[in-house]
Order: sequence, then structure tokens, then C-alpha cells
Amino acid sequence: MDSMPIVKQFASLQRMRAGGGTGGRQDHWTRIRLVATFGFNGSEVMYATADAGDKVYAYGPNRHGCLGLGTNDKDIKQPQLNTVLTGKRLMKIYYGFSHCIGLTESGQCYAWGCNEYGQLGIGTFTSSPTPQLIAGLQHRTVVAIDCGNRHTLALTSDGLLYGWGRNTFGAIGDNTWCWRERPTPVVLTEPIESIGCGKNHSLAISCTGRAYVWGLHDFGQLGRPIEESDHHICKDGGRKERAFDPLPKQISGLENMTFKKGCCGPNHTILLTRTGDIYTFGQNDFGQIGNGQTENMCKPYKLKTAVKFKDIVAIFDKSLSLAVSVDNRYWVWGYSFHRQLVTTPQDVSRWTSGFTIYDVYARYSGVDKTFRSVTIRNGKIVADSNNNNNKVVAKQAAIAKPNELAAIDDQLLANAERLIKCKLSVNPFHDIGVAQEEEEDEEEEEEEEDNNEFTSSDGYKAVDVHKDNDDMTAAKVFHNCLSEAFDNHLNFDIEFVFNHHSIYCHKTILQIRNRHFWESIKDSLVYNNEVFVENNFSYESMYAFIKYLYSLTPDITVANAGQLLLLAATHNEPELLDMCGEFLQSSITMDSICSVYQIAVGHRLPALESHCARFAANHWKDICKTQSFESMDDQLMKQLFKTIFT
Repeated sequence: MDSMPIVKQFASLQRMRAGGGTGGRQDHWTRIRLVATFGFNGSEVMYATADAGDKVYAYGPNRHGCLGLGTNDKDIKQPQLNTVLTGKRLMKIYYGFSHCIGLTESGQCYAWGCNEYGQLGIGTFTSSPTPQLIAGLQHRTVVAIDCGNRHTLALTSDGLLYGWGRNTFGAIGDNTWCWRERPTPVVLTEPIESIGCGKNHSLAISCTGRAYVWGLHDFGQLGRPIEESDHHICKDGGRKERAFDPLPKQISGLENMTFKKGCCGPNHTILLTRTGDIYTFGQNDFGQIGNGQTENMCKPYKLKTAVKFKDIVAIFDKSLSLAVSVDNRYWVWGYSFHRQLVTTPQDVSRWTSGFTIYDVYARYSGVDKTFRSVTIRNGKIVADSNNNNNKVVAKQAAIAKPNELAAIDDQLLANAERLIKCKLSVNPFHDIGVAQEEEEDEEEEEEEEDNNEFTSSDGYKAVDVHKDNDDMTAAKVFHNCLSEAFDNHLNFDIEFVFNHHSIYCHKTILQIRNRHFWESIKDSLVYNNEVFVENNFSYESMYAFIKYLYSLTPDITVANAGQLLLLAATHNEPELLDMCGEFLQSSITMDSICSVYQIAVGHRLPALESHCARFAANHWKDICKTQSFESMDDQLMKQLFKTIFT
């Protein structure tokens, strides 16, 4: 907590910091692993401690029961134990106007607070001051949540997106105007990797970098001219014509751009491209678009700065925009606590030295509020985006020199790129020391020689390592070195950190093997050695993917195949895609058919989907008796039976 100079001075945090009250809580200050201040001026506080009991505490005015302590509107003066969330390994807390969602380490969601629009997603419209498991998602692994004023979006590990809550202006994205009290699929046709919620509009970034927006469009926050078809008569709050679109669509003029992240202010939208440019559009009364004016913008505006950016921040209840440049400087524009209109991006690094992004946002928004929950590990912020990076943890430790790689002679290192790109033979996962079977006749030998040169999927020209003995020897030595070096805690220069595990790797190998993957992580490095992996991907799936990049046989299972498919698709590894598909097809059993079918549908694998349908058609009576069938999503179940019996 002491690493956040502005946040630690929040008035709401002083109750805990000072101790006092029954039992005293001063000892908690140094043991906090997760903290969130929210509500009016950040007066509500929830936090989890890093101790064996994994305890969660809360205190504050408790409006609408948003502390999750089982009571409504009762001011909790001192930190009180939340018995429901304690022990659940809470990793994130998300909050809307009067409701909260907690995300656990296992990807389960708990909701509490106001529920008059169904924004808790618990199947009713009854508010709950006690955290309730969102049953509609309990068989999914949720990796990210975002809350609007009174609606919620949830992203699962296989790239599926669900929404619920107030849908008067189509913010859920199910192409209706109906409020939803339980998770409802958003109408999207490709896997999603990033989401955002404004007051009454939403966005999603696909794994291929496409940006989709939907919901309220009164201020141009959907990034296109307001058309006649956007006008609807709303009955919520009186009959009034409003402009909105309940169907997710790409942004006009930006269809060919690839984006890294998007976020929403109350009625404006910010997008960050993978090349570091920022586009904004929507409401501009406080200059939050950053174009030097205050007129609303329907057309996307590209910020005119001489720098590139790596992160952006905007939240549903503040007209402030914030960005972090690649050289770790903070830029702000829009409404500031000085009640000034800052209509162009301003570099505030001069006044924010040593600040985290939470400090910067609090200072320039003028409220004692963390715009998202803060994760703390070993006293360092791991959910920040500047020097205390949101995907990394600083680690000041001596890194062992990669002795095995250093032992390879200079000539072999010079050939390393060619050897890795070559994938160590036509079948890259056969033991390279095993001799190829002799050809049955000279004709086949000549045919193979004519085809010993090939082009890899990413355009590299490669030579078969079996072409001659020299290459064979070099490849064998290099393969052995890779085997010894992969996940070796005594030999690494980059560490992928999970909650309870690490994967030890080498930057050079990752750069050579998959440049797209390297580009996606390189900006997340602090002290050049550690990448903190959040809940987007499990340890098992990332381990298998990186192992594949080392040209070693990946450990594919039904449990990790969905995320592994997503990684392979995102980073253009077609061979790995094929391997996952073949594995899943061969692993179909009575107990696994439902899981495999879900993966096939979610990742749009028609061949695998057809294979599942044929298997199910022959065994449907027995499949109906399995536990996995009982827990299968209703919509998916209907789709499977429709395929079987039509």
C-alpha cells in the first residue's frame, strides 16, 4: 500500500491504517493483497489479506448492501469480516453504480448489491447484500468482468462474452432491449480478449484485434454517424426517443485496424491500436476526446501526439481520459478535479514522479477511488500499467546465465533461427535422435530430395534438417539444449508468473520462434525479466504453448485445449491448431463429449463439431446419463440435439 503515495492517503483508508476499534486492523495495512475503494468518493472499502485464512474485510456506508456483509445501508465503522468471500481466493473486485462482482482465482463469479435491473446476474431482480454465486457461469472459467452503470459483461477463458442487467439501450449486446437477470450470450462471431463498459454502452476487442461497440449512441459513442434506424422510443424512465444499437458492430472507418485494448467513459470511447495509436469518439463536453474542442464526435479521432502509447484508462462514471506512453509517461485530458477543461492530452509526468496509475487517476479525477481493484504482491503493485506494470511484478534478483545455450558454439547460434524455424523435421515432435526410416526405393528418395526445401507458415524459407549430417548434428545438439533449457529455474532470462507457478524461458528463443507472441508481452516487462500472467490463460495452457515454441511436444488435455486453441489462433500457429483438433477428436468419450463439443462450437471448428455430432448420434442415450451432460449449457445442449436429429 505504501507504494501508492496518493492512494494511501485516501480518507476512507485511514480507518484501517490507523487501527483502532474492536480488534484493531493496523496489522492489515502491510498484509493487503487486494484492495478496492468505490462508491461515493471511494467511501466503501473492501480488501483481502495475504494470510493462510485468505480473509476478506469491508467497511463504509454500505449503500445498497454493496459491501456484501449481509446488511443494507448500515454504516460499517470498522473493518468487518466477509464470511462468504473469505477463503474463496478473491482476485478481482468490479463495481458499477451500486453493484459489485467478485472474481475468484478459479474463475467463479460472486455478485452482491443492488439488483433492480438484474445487474447481479443471479436469476432474479431481487437485491442481495450477501454475495451470491452467479450460477449461470459456474461451469465456465471467467477471466474478466466489467461493469457499467447498471449492466455487467463477463469474458470466459475460451473467448465467449456474456452480459446481463439493464438493457434499455441495448448495452448487453444480445440484439434486444430486454433486461436480463442471468448471463446472456453477446451476439459476436469470434473469440474476444478485451472488454469495456460505459454508462450505457459496451465494447469488445476480438483476439484478431477487431473492435466492436454497441448500446447507447446519443453522443456518438459507437463511432459512426447517428442514423434514422438508431432512433427508438424508450419506455424506461418515460417515453423518450433515444439513439442506440443493441447489436455489436465494428467501428466505421476502423474495420481494417487492429486494436490492443478499448475502454469506455460514461459516454465516450477510447481505443488503443497494437501499434500504439489512440482513437477516441463520443461525448466531448469536458474535452475527453482530446481534439482541442468540446463538440461531440461521432467519427473516430486519432490523437495527435508524437508518442506511442501502451495503456489507456477510462471508467463509466468519470469524463476523464488517461493514457500511458511507451516511455512510461502519464497523459491526461478531459474533466479534471480543478474543474478545468483539458481538451488535449497533457503530459503530467513532471508532477507524478513515483506515482502508480491509480495515484494519477485519483489525483486528476479528484476522487479517493481506485478505478479498479488493486492487486499487491510482495508489497508491489501488479495491476498497474506503468513502472509498476499491470501485467508484471518487479523482481530484483540475479538471473542465472543460460549456461546450456552459451555452450553452443558460435556457428550453431548463427544457425539457431533456421533450426527453430525448420521445426526440427517434417514431424517436429519426433525425437531428433531417432534415425529416419530408410526409403523403400530410390524413387522415393529422389522425390524427398526434390522436396527438401519448404516454406513455413510465416514465410520463412527453411531447409530440412535431415538434408545432410551436419544439419542433423547441429539440430540434435540444439534440440537437446532447448529441452534442458525450457522451464529451468537455473537457466532463464524471462519468467512467466502465475498465482502459484512460474515458467522459466529465454527472450531470444521467444523472439525467434514467434515474433507476434513476443510483441504482445515485451512491453509488460519490468527489470527485463518477469511477466505476470493474469487469469486470461491458465498455467497449464500457457505451459503447453511455450513448450511448443521450444519445439517440444506440448501437453494437450481436454482441460487446456480450449485456451491452447485460442493461443494458437491468436499467435498464428496453424500446426498447433491442427494438433489440438486431432487430440480433441481422438479424446471424445461419453464423459468428455460435452466439453469437446463446447470447444468445437466456441472456436468454430466445423470438422470437430461434426465429429462430435456423429459420436453423440450413436451414443446419445448414454451421454444423457453423464454428469457433464447435466451441467451442459442449455443453449449448447439444444444446438447439439438440433444437429443430431435434423
